[in-house]
Amino acid sequence: MSNNSEGAASSSKPSSIATRRKQFRMAPSLSVDYNCTKMLDHLYLGGHEVTTEREMMRDTLKITHIINVTTESDCHFLDDFKYLHVRLADSPDRNKADLLGVLDQAFACIEEARNSEKGAALVHCSVGMSRSASVAIAYLMRFQQMTLYDAFVFTKTKRPVTAPNCGFMEQLIEYERRLFGGVISFSLDKYKENRFNNPESFALQSKK
Repeated sequence: MSNNSEGAASSSKPSSIATRRKQFRMAPSLSVDYNCTKMLDHLYLGGHEVTTEREMMRDTLKITHIINVTTESDCHFLDDFKYLHVRLADSPDRNKADLLGVLDQAFACIEEARNSEKGAALVHCSVGMSRSASVAIAYLMRFQQMTLYDAFVFTKTKRPVTAPNCGFMEQLIEYERRLFGGVISFSLDKYKENRFNNPESFALQSKK
């Protein structure tokens, strides 16, 4: 009697998206099942879920380097990957979260992966929305020569949850000025109104 009750209770629990997809024999989804997005051939952006999947990262995605941009997540497989752990809080206060201060380290790790044979880097935070997305956007600006607006739209298109906090976006505007001789392509005022608005609303006519 108790076994039947347990079975009924167990079967009444809602199944996960990954479980339902498996039931329909659908291929695993990198974004849905693993919270990870391919940005470039050598760069992935994600949340903490994928960082616990050693075989997925190592054997399927060929990730060799991992940039952990959190204060709360561990580096799980030290024997399998090269880690860079930059402890960055998801805070709009620059005194607590100096995004620009960690970029050189992060870029060096990504470039080392790119230059290694068939290597790739994963940059992740907890959700893959603010901290790691900010690093990825800055990387696109520096190494793909994208304006901040174009890098934001590119990242947002690839990973719709992208929404750096306003403090990070302010720092990215400063970074854009440095890279492109004072040019500004992104409206911080519009972004502060609602950072989840249509990305087109954040476009700013270039000025110096």
